[in-house]
Amino acid sequence: MKKRFLIITLAVLSVACKSDEQQALEQQIAEFDQLTEQTMEVHDEVMPDMGTLMELSAQIDERLEQEDLDEATTEELITAKVALEQSHDDMMAWMRDYSTTFPYEAPLPETSEQLEEQEPKLMEFKLAIDQIKTSTQMAITDAESLLAREQ
Repeated sequence: MKKRFLIITLAVLSVACKSDEQQALEQQIAEFDQLTEQTMEVHDEVMPDMGTLMELSAQIDERLEQEDLDEATTEELITAKVALEQSHDDMMAWMRDYSTTFPYEAPLPETSEQLEEQEPKLMEFKLAIDQIKTSTQMAITDAESLLAREQ
């Protein structure tokens, strides 16, 4: 009787532990999914700025063609243009690398091992897109300010 009780108790505990493990895994998967969504939200915020970057770059090109520019202004315009182009290039590289690492419609990780492998990569992409957002906003603000000053 004691043996039977012990076996039943161990079986119940085993099921309970697996349930806790499964719940922990499901929580980790949900957090991974949330980080993916946050990453793509930032991407979606920055993506419309790519057109603005190109427009401002074209405006700087037009301004650089004018003959009345002094050397300091020319350098400022070139620096602003480089920042605009760098932000655009960074976004294009980020999208290419992200889609290679996390293809569209790829399933979420399903195991702890998959999470351990993919989560650090996703965090790097999140940090990178946050940086791209910041540099893009700065490049736009600086270029707009410079162009407004030069008119």
